[in-house]
Amino acid sequence: MVNRDTQTDSDMNQNAGTSEADERIRKEVYKLLEAQPQIDTSKLEVRVENGEAILVGIVQSEEQRTMLEDLVASVQGVTDVQDALDLATDIREEASRISQEDQGQPSAPM
Repeated sequence: MVNRDTQTDSDMNQNAGTSEADERIRKEVYKLLEAQPQIDTSKLEVRVENGEAILVGIVQSEEQRTMLEDLVASVQGVTDVQDALDLATDIREEASRISQEDQGQPSAPM
């Protein structure tokens, strides 16, 4: 028979340790990114789950995307970097297309 109390305490201790490590990694990532003048951190979010960093937000170029991934991967404790970033030019093009459609103008083919 499984002792649920012991298992729960063990799981909670492990999760607490992971959460603390993830929070330390997240803070290190933000500190590193904020030191880069070419990066607007107000448009970025970094999530860390079990050492995996997830980047969410908007970047200005593919070069900036690559730089972000490389910087985050260099932080001690990061085991993987997941890119959920949007490119600003893609967002502007989509907004323009929607605006044209709203005004009854045909949009340019993609």
